Amino acid sequence: RGTIRFYGQITGIDPDPSAAERSLAEAIRDLERSTEMNKTQAGAYARLAQAYARSKAKTTNDVYFVAQQALRADEFQATANIVIAILFTSAYDLAQTTAAERYCAQLQQRFPRDPRSVRCQLYLMTMENRPAPDIELAWRLVDSAHVRTIPRDTLRSRLINQILVGGAIARAAGTDEALKDSARRVVRRSQRDGTIDPSGELALFGAGVMVMLGDGEEAVRLLRTYIAANPERIDSYREEPGWWFRPIENRPDFKQLVAPRGQ
Repeated sequence: RGTIRFYGQITGIDPDPSAAERSLAEAIRDLERSTEMNKTQAGAYARLAQAYARSKAKTTNDVYFVAQQALRADEFQATANIVIAILFTSAYDLAQTTAAERYCAQLQQRFPRDPRSVRCQLYLMTMENRPAPDIELAWRLVDSAHVRTIPRDTLRSRLINQILVGGAIARAAGTDEALKDSARRVVRRSQRDGTIDPSGELALFGAGVMVMLGDGEEAVRLLRTYIAANPERIDSYREEPGWWFRPIENRPDFKQLVAPRGQ
C-alpha cells in the first residue's frame, strides 16, 4: 500500500498540492510501518528512501540513512542499483565528494548498463574540489547514457544530461569568458516548456549551473519556473538551499522567491 501511494503521488494522481502532500505522508507512514514490522524488507526501505527524498519534512541525511538500511537489508541485492543511486545522490547533495565518487564507482562496476552509472559521472564533473572536467568525455557520456535510457524518457533525460555538461563546462571555465558563454548556451538550448518538462527539473538544473557561472539573476529566474511547478519545495529551499543555491541565498530576489506564502 505504501508503494502504491508513493507511485500515486509521483505520477500526479492528486493534482492539488495539499492532497499530494497528504498522499506522500500516508505513503511514508505505511513504508515506515512496514520496515518496523520486517527489518529485512529491503524494497520498503528503498521506496522509503525515495519517499523521504520528496518530503519537505525529511532531510538528505534521513534519505542517506534509510538508503544504507536498504542496502544492508537486501540479501539478494535485488534493488541495489536503485539504492546505490540514492546513496550517490544523497552524498552529492551533501557535497560529500569522496562518498559520491565511491558510490558512482560501484554503479559503474556493478551496473554498467544502467543509465545512472553514466549520469553519476556527469554529476561528479559539476562538483567543486575535483580535477578539471574533461568536456569531450562529458559529451561522450551524454551519448552513452542516451542509449541506456528507456524510450519514453530519452528526450528529457538527454536534456538533463546536456545541462550537467553545461555544469562541467562552468567548472572547467574558471575565468575564461568564452567557456562560460558556452555553458550558458548549453543551458538555454536545453530548456523546454511544461509539455516536455512538467516537473520543471530542466529549469532547476539550469539554475544550478547559472549559480556556478555567477549569474544569480538568471539562476533565480529559472528557479522561479521550478518553484511554480513545485510550490511545496519553497520551505525546503528557504530552510536549506543546498550547496547549489547557497551562494545566492542572501540575494533579495531569492529571499522573495522562497518567502512563506502570503508574505
